Amino acid sequence: MPLVTPSATMVGRDIELGLLGRAFDRAGGGEPASVLIGGEAGIGKTRLLAEFAQRLDGRATLLTGWCLDYGSIPVPYGPLPAIVRGALEALDDPSAEAAGPGRAALRLLLPELGEGPIDRTAIPPEGLGEAIADVFEAAARRHPLVVVVEDLHWADPATLSILSFLLRALAREQVMFVLTCRTDEIGRGGAVRSFLVAAERARLLDRIGLERLDAAAVRVLAESLHGGVDDAAFARVLERSEGVPFFVEELACNAEGPIPETLRDVLLARFDGLGDDAKKVVRLASASDGSVSHDLLTTLSALPDERLDGALREAMAASILAVRDDDAYAFRHALLREAVHDDLLPGERGRLHRAYAEALEARPADECTRASELAYHWHQAHDARRALAAAVQAMTQARTDYAFSSAARFGELALELWDQVPDAAELVGVPRIALLVRLGSILRNAGDTERSLNVIDLAIAEADDDTPLDLRVRLLRDKAQYLQNAGRPGAIEYAQKSLALMDEAFGDQRLRARVLVLLAGRLMISARFDESEAAASEAIRIGEAIGYDAVISMSSNIIAVSQMERGDLEGAYASFARSWEHATDHDSRLRYRVNYSDALCLLGRHHDAIRVAEEGIAHARAVGLERTSGSILTQNLVEPLLHLGRIDRVDELLASDLAMPTPRIFRVYTTASRIKALAWRGRIDEAISLRDEWRSRVDAAAEVETQVGYGRLLSALAIEMNAGRADAAADLLDRLLDSPGSLPAHFARALTESGWTVVALRAQGQDARAAALAVRLRDAWDALPGGLRQPRAEHVLRALLDPTSEALRAALAYADDSDAPVLDAVLVRWELAKSLLAGRGDRAEAAEALAEASTIAERVGHARLARDVADFTAASGLANGHARGTGDELTERERQVLDLIGEGRSNREIADALFISIKTVSVHVSAILRKLGVSSRTEAAARLRAGV
Repeated sequence: MPLVTPSATMVGRDIELGLLGRAFDRAGGGEPASVLIGGEAGIGKTRLLAEFAQRLDGRATLLTGWCLDYGSIPVPYGPLPAIVRGALEALDDPSAEAAGPGRAALRLLLPELGEGPIDRTAIPPEGLGEAIADVFEAAARRHPLVVVVEDLHWADPATLSILSFLLRALAREQVMFVLTCRTDEIGRGGAVRSFLVAAERARLLDRIGLERLDAAAVRVLAESLHGGVDDAAFARVLERSEGVPFFVEELACNAEGPIPETLRDVLLARFDGLGDDAKKVVRLASASDGSVSHDLLTTLSALPDERLDGALREAMAASILAVRDDDAYAFRHALLREAVHDDLLPGERGRLHRAYAEALEARPADECTRASELAYHWHQAHDARRALAAAVQAMTQARTDYAFSSAARFGELALELWDQVPDAAELVGVPRIALLVRLGSILRNAGDTERSLNVIDLAIAEADDDTPLDLRVRLLRDKAQYLQNAGRPGAIEYAQKSLALMDEAFGDQRLRARVLVLLAGRLMISARFDESEAAASEAIRIGEAIGYDAVISMSSNIIAVSQMERGDLEGAYASFARSWEHATDHDSRLRYRVNYSDALCLLGRHHDAIRVAEEGIAHARAVGLERTSGSILTQNLVEPLLHLGRIDRVDELLASDLAMPTPRIFRVYTTASRIKALAWRGRIDEAISLRDEWRSRVDAAAEVETQVGYGRLLSALAIEMNAGRADAAADLLDRLLDSPGSLPAHFARALTESGWTVVALRAQGQDARAAALAVRLRDAWDALPGGLRQPRAEHVLRALLDPTSEALRAALAYADDSDAPVLDAVLVRWELAKSLLAGRGDRAEAAEALAEASTIAERVGHARLARDVADFTAASGLANGHARGTGDELTERERQVLDLIGEGRSNREIADALFISIKTVSVHVSAILRKLGVSSRTEAAARLRAGV
């Protein structure tokens, strides 16, 4: 779909145009290349796009959609129908076969794809995004695709959610997204700002900012519009326009008339020159807040066809209106529409919006779109009754479409209007308290936990003895759930209050069981294991009695975590197995994967943890819960990946998670991982800044969820260790040992990460402090329940605490295990080298250990250990192979590995032959390739055969 044809020469935008061109070239190569064009109203965003579209010269399919301004209640998916329809036209695929199984989801945007009502229950939550992505991929295979979304500052949350998905899903396709936005009109904390911050932080968007034109550019632009401009007129244009291209155009077109004193006068100057019919049509169009179909203008204006056509031509000639979507009209600039609309008299404005609403009600349209438009127009027409009915309908339909943020806006409007309609409950078919309950749930799913709490508090305040008992029970349960999501205290107490309302005669045993599960989970997370298991056991009893498998699953899951924390691993694994056996719905399956992946990571089973977490993330994405269950599962995936040294994937996952809104308590956990990842990279100042930014929220969450305290300590430990402050890290560990807390499994995990601090203290010459800390750590480890003393971790930790050459050599096999934390392999080798050198041992063995330690640290991008090992190597005189005096000569072990490579042995065969791990073989191979200056095993074998 073409953009508006440029009406004047573009000036002052050569650099920005070049950036767009280079981004398009990157997109053509399958690289991420989407951009945001930002700037104030009238700065020339659309004009820049028009020039860019001309220069594409048919090299891409251009699709354009506009976000529309419906005040505080934007229409869900506003710009997407036009874009998707254009993609299908480009494919010559009017029936949308390219969408594959997701074709039905496209009816949410394009009702004409089928007949009859849309069965929204059959459409999975992610179905729409997947279907659009499939269509775009198909179109891009024919021709590179440029997708333009104009006026993002008016985007509805549902559109933002889809865009966030598409930016990630199509980052490697020949698809370039170009978003325009009035960045100066985005409110702090709003959905659009959050989307942009997250997208830019995740490197999904590059920003091209448009600045005001300088005086020379203003003159060129003014003269391109009106020929020569005298100095006096130019001075007035420059003063009033302040370099904003749109204002320059407006002022230059009125150069012969008086200069208006305000911007509104400038914007209305062309309008005032129109004839009566044209003014009437422009006023009508101003109420639509977007494009208006020709048919609707015909109805509203009641003008004969010839007069309407003449009025439209006059408005278009004056550059006030422009053709959109072939059969619709829109203002050339939003500021013009706003100025005309604001210039209407109050009564005139109300009558106009009423006419729109009545015309829309009389016309067939997609129900969701019509309900949202009617809510806007009836609200502007001050018809509270009709606005309320439309708002509730729009809320319900948006919720059905999983557009929770849009649903929340309509729900808020309905709540605002409620008291203005005497028979509101009869009108919409639900009492106010029921509306509050629905709105609270919608706000929770939209990620607005604080507002959901406010709404549920209103509902609780309205409840009285006449309120049905089951509703009062649910209100208290909902309050407990929302407190949980907000990471605030009180969830246990409200769950207990909910249970207290249910006497023995209470009929809804499913509800009783679910509240017991909620209570058991909160007690477990607070380390009140006996009480948690009692509540979970009671829920299991009810579940078995009524055949409620999901409750049995979730309760067994909670019991499993309690058993793990106590060191009863056999019992824990059995309970987890029972949990999966009874996991019959999405909720219970996701909860199983959340807790089981976390438990596996705590117990050092990192690859299993990764597998379970990845399965959970895929499940969460499939059912539209990526920002809730998916977020905490992302955290559970990040942790084992970080232990294994896969820092690049960790960065990608954390960046993607930041792009999504998620409950605060989940963000607390991922923030701890972000701090550790930053420290790993050596970006200490950023890690400290992030810690300080989140300190109060983390501290508050730690009061509610006990395990947050351990995460807080480990992120602080990561900062101190990676900053080289081993003494400060030792202070943290001493405080932990003084008060180990009530979660033994989490405490055990912290102990397994403490060896580095002792190693670093010795390296800094603080031997006495290192020895004292080592004694305390050893005693704490010995006091753990036997099931929590993992053999692999135990061998490594004891070797680091008491570093003899024999113990360290024995620990290498455990440190090189594929499931072992990668830093263990570095630390054991470093300590082995120090032990050998201190005891006048084999310097060649020490040099080999240091070379391997350095290779591993550099491979996983660990800035601090790479630096520390390099410094120690240089200080010990072992740098660059000085142990042998032969520069980059291979070590004895590396020579053995090379000989086996020459025989065509695989890494597995080499490991078996030399009785070393595959990880160690990989380290040796990397060192061999580096020293020989070759890039492959084949080249290395050829060098060997050649006798080099």
